[in-house]
Amino acid sequence: MSWKGTEAVDKIMNDNNYAYVDWNALSGDAEGKRRTPEQLAARVKREVTENYKPDRLVVLMHDTYGKENTAKSLQEIINHLKSLGYEFKTLK
Repeated sequence: MSWKGTEAVDKIMNDNNYAYVDWNALSGDAEGKRRTPEQLAARVKREVTENYKPDRLVVLMHDTYGKENTAKSLQEIINHLKSLGYEFKTLK
């Protein structure tokens, strides 16, 4: 989780059976200049294989105007993550 000092909110959420999920890897699709699908996929691969291999992975990616290359990078990212043994599931 990337946020600190959330104890009060955490308690309220827990008391009301809410949960939140935060990202722990990113594609870099919102960092400055427009990147190609290959560059975005390479960033995710680096995040996951060089830096750490978390048990649960949530990749931050955006789906707005100007982020079309993010969608184009998905198949390569999915294939790579599956090759590392990751499974894709619905968050509950």
